[in-house]
Amino acid sequence: MISRISIQKIHLDRVLTIVSFFVLFQFSAIAQQRFDSQLLNTQKINGLKLDSLFTLIETNRYDTNLTGCLYLKSAYNSSKFINQNEWIDLKDKVEPYRIDLVYSKYPVKNGVYNEIYPLLFSRLRSLFEIDPYLNDASIEWNKILQTNCANKTEVNSLFHGVVIWYRIDDSKTFSVDESEQQLATLTTKKSGEVESVKISKSDNKQDQVTVKELEQSVRNIKSFSFIPDSLVRSLSSKPIQDQILILKNHLEKELETEPERPLSKATKEELLMYKKEIEDFLLKFPAEDSVVINVFDRHPEWKNSLVINDWTGSMYGYGAQVLLWHVNHFEKSGIKAITLFNDGNSKKDSDKQIGKTGGVYTEVADEVLKLQKTFNYVMLEGMGGDEAENDIEAVLKAIQTTPYHSEIILIADNQACIRDIELVELISEPVKIILCGYDPKAGINPDLVYLARKTNGGIYTLTEDLENLQIDYDPIGNQISQLDKRFKVNSMVCGSILSRSSDRSASLYTELERYDLKLENLENTDLASSRFRKKKVTELILKDSTLSQIPKRVYKMTRLTYLNLSNNRIDSISPKIQKLVNLKNINIAFNRIKTIPKEINSSVYLESLDASHNKLTTFPIGLTGMKFLKTINLSYNQITKIDNISKLKKLEKLNLSNNKIKEIGKEIGSLKKLTSLNLADNSLKSLPASIVNLTNLVMLNLKDNNLTSLPLRIEKLKKLKYLNLENNNFSEEEQKRIKDLLKDTTIYF
Repeated sequence: MISRISIQKIHLDRVLTIVSFFVLFQFSAIAQQRFDSQLLNTQKINGLKLDSLFTLIETNRYDTNLTGCLYLKSAYNSSKFINQNEWIDLKDKVEPYRIDLVYSKYPVKNGVYNEIYPLLFSRLRSLFEIDPYLNDASIEWNKILQTNCANKTEVNSLFHGVVIWYRIDDSKTFSVDESEQQLATLTTKKSGEVESVKISKSDNKQDQVTVKELEQSVRNIKSFSFIPDSLVRSLSSKPIQDQILILKNHLEKELETEPERPLSKATKEELLMYKKEIEDFLLKFPAEDSVVINVFDRHPEWKNSLVINDWTGSMYGYGAQVLLWHVNHFEKSGIKAITLFNDGNSKKDSDKQIGKTGGVYTEVADEVLKLQKTFNYVMLEGMGGDEAENDIEAVLKAIQTTPYHSEIILIADNQACIRDIELVELISEPVKIILCGYDPKAGINPDLVYLARKTNGGIYTLTEDLENLQIDYDPIGNQISQLDKRFKVNSMVCGSILSRSSDRSASLYTELERYDLKLENLENTDLASSRFRKKKVTELILKDSTLSQIPKRVYKMTRLTYLNLSNNRIDSISPKIQKLVNLKNINIAFNRIKTIPKEINSSVYLESLDASHNKLTTFPIGLTGMKFLKTINLSYNQITKIDNISKLKKLEKLNLSNNKIKEIGKEIGSLKKLTSLNLADNSLKSLPASIVNLTNLVMLNLKDNNLTSLPLRIEKLKKLKYLNLENNNFSEEEQKRIKDLLKDTTIYF
């Protein structure tokens, strides 16, 4: 493949057009195309011919954490790439040598999968519109079919799109090329026999960083005035890895011994030096726009603010904007402290644990020289890794480090999923998210929308303040409605929102929705004459329908596995619910229900129940013997006691917050698989000693009770990451005892 021709800016449009035409002519004349234009425009008759130009490979799941390649993401059945600018920015610096078109082998009917040729044609055309140079016969072309997709839920969890493997022209990565390793593990289809394989994953965080990128970072750090000239000279002949280590050690010692030098006491010369160095940094690591500066300019009312900054790769420029704005407005700036997070320093991806990923650093905002050194130290500590970031861990640690604040502001990467989104319920304050790398056409990262909505925060773009978001989720994190038309949610699939652990996709489809049957008032609708057959319905959503009772015909839908009746006016459930024996998930939140009939125990496969925001006074007796229940949410009811729960052996999450519970029986200790227990806002005066048997607990919320102590041997809860004890009656002595026993736990008093 010929190298691309770099054309300098020419102000005469006509000359530029002629030169561009010449370049394209040169390319078509020299490089042999893989797919001719006539073939790409005759999909009705040439599907098989086009298909024959690929090597067909089947695999269980395509790994999305490999390096040396760029993932162009699209929806399952779409030819639009949501991140095409990433390749546009990269293409002139690299040489592509292999391209994978990644699909799901779905649907399979009667054991046969029929290729969707129009999608294959349109994806190729979209790819060549982005970069015509990719249509090259010297590139290796593969079509990958993922087989771990028995249903739509599994399909939605997989990657779809195009993966471009490339070599870097002027530098090498630290690791060997993983493309060859992955291709060796994939199985080529022969004689109809395909073996499912697991694609290997790199676990070296620095695999995504080239020597050239590291050298740029090191050069930048050496240019700062706080790095002595003698140290810079001593580094000149050393390998890049040694330079990094020496610089880290130097900065670490400087941060330990640096005297306090607040901005208010800085001289004019010092302020000018700070500004110049930050501006120089921005020239070397430019951001796509000035969104951070614009948002802070729009909100001078934000005072006593805690700013949490994603400090990895493409986010360097945005973080520098925070510092520059603060220095320029230090007399009126409301920024109190800045927290940087880099997703685990140089920790291997395989070693990262939710809530304990690490790489979180906080510094007082007025100590600009310390901040500059911290920014550079954190840059050296973490320079890559997988796409997901530890945003929630960073927010929680920032709150713990700087508890006296008025605003929480997160500088977030719109292209990165949140690794620890499941911890969002531990944040009890609004999070204001400044959105970086945002394209309105592609939409907002679903994790960031969820974080803003769950904390009653907002999202702030270059030109808009998106507050009071009108988007709703069910208790396990599935989006159930979006009335807000100011923005769209990006179709990217992340890996962890609360519902993802329950093997459900973020979007639920019902037979009713598929047939476009609108049921605003189901009571007056003749279901028998509808275009669907009630016995075939497996998922039914009747939320927000002003129902006063459950329609009788619902009880005849015996194949139902998911039933959502939330936000209605239902005050009772008929014993006929025993007919719904296949139910796995039921949502009856925000109703007026006083009791749940014991007949619900006929739904023996029930895994999740949300009955929050009702008028229950007792724990539903029908639940006590259910062997598959994993999640129960009974928050915001009037329950006074909990008993008969010892048989819920598979229960993982139990939310009993905002009730009237005065005591918890010792049988709570039988729930050995429990990872999350929320007893906040009750009337508890003590806890049973057996609670220390919940050795898998990760989160325990006891906020707003009347507790004075925790049981002895509380240290047995070795997996406990977060413990909320706010608004209780613990003495200082008891607080110290708890802290000493739970040293690895984040505790709130």
